[in-house]
Amino acid sequence: MNAKQTLLGPVVAVGPHGLHFRKPVIVTFGHAAGLRERNWELTLLSSESHPNRSPSWQNLVLIGEETLNTTAYCQVDEGDCHVMVEHLSSRYALIGQSAPAMQAVKRLKLAVIAAPLQPSGDYNFRVYCVADNDDELEGVVQSEAMLGGQMLDTPKILPFKDNGRDLCLSIEETLPGWKSRLGANFQEIPFHHVWGSSQTGLHCSFMMERTDPQIQMVTARIQVFQGSPEEERQSLNITASVSREGRMPQTTPSLRHKREPALLRSESDLAIPKAPQTPAEVFRLPPAVRASLRGCLDIPNVKGNDWRGLAKRLQVDRYINYFATKPSPTDHILDLWEARNRDDRAIEELILVLKDMGRSDACLLIESGVSTPLVA
Repeated sequence: MNAKQTLLGPVVAVGPHGLHFRKPVIVTFGHAAGLRERNWELTLLSSESHPNRSPSWQNLVLIGEETLNTTAYCQVDEGDCHVMVEHLSSRYALIGQSAPAMQAVKRLKLAVIAAPLQPSGDYNFRVYCVADNDDELEGVVQSEAMLGGQMLDTPKILPFKDNGRDLCLSIEETLPGWKSRLGANFQEIPFHHVWGSSQTGLHCSFMMERTDPQIQMVTARIQVFQGSPEEERQSLNITASVSREGRMPQTTPSLRHKREPALLRSESDLAIPKAPQTPAEVFRLPPAVRASLRGCLDIPNVKGNDWRGLAKRLQVDRYINYFATKPSPTDHILDLWEARNRDDRAIEELILVLKDMGRSDACLLIESGVSTPLVA
């Protein structure tokens, strides 16, 4: 990466390396780009290096600048990146930089973690500032758990702008009986450490000194902001007390994953073989329904309410030539729809899209072939 670019998600390792498929597969991972202002220039990188060697990166997709030579389709939604490929590289990564004359925004996830408070001695806690994708924070939590660390507050999201300003952390509202050791109530993380670094687990450590030996609990608030206290900020609350068992009495906040992480699993998960999911458990549309939809939507018509209209309604028409070169454009669009829509109302919403397109015939195919409540 150059100095203007930032890593927006995990480096995704997939395999077996070099595997080719009869039709594209979809690799999905989280990202931290704030997309509301449309101020990013995004690039999907891939590496063909052997998994045991350092990656040699190449530009796979310049998003928004695809050509007929672009061999993959990359759909970047708010929070998720979906990559359609027919050949597996060993690694993928999404990077970005601000568009000209714009300030891109990267979402940071903030978490405060500490080991249980002891009856005597100092109290150390760490404030992690990582990209807002569940995989990176999950890795931090697993590493901390091995050392006895637990989250003290629900993780918070802070927009981090590409404006050169440092990330600031300040301790406030400390309970009497404690003080910050060495007077370090305030710390800064340089801008380029947050924006340009590819290291994981970026954090600041704070040490609280016990001034009253009788005190058996600690409370404080950490304010986190970029550049100036007047800018948008987030607060992390610290509350811990000594328990008889030497553990924190409060419940550790949940990460509340949107999806089960694919690359980070506990030892217990790895020890218990899981039965592979059947196609019926993974895909919303049965094969017979998919075949019927291909038959009625693959054929172009003058109204444009064919596969091209479906791509437009589903907002996957940025690089529509990718689908046009496939034997069945509809089939590939529906594959991407399956990956992007995993909630219970996905089928109903697809029927609504087709109704708005004026394709009642396609609606009937789904309604008669899928067990789902009908849309009024």
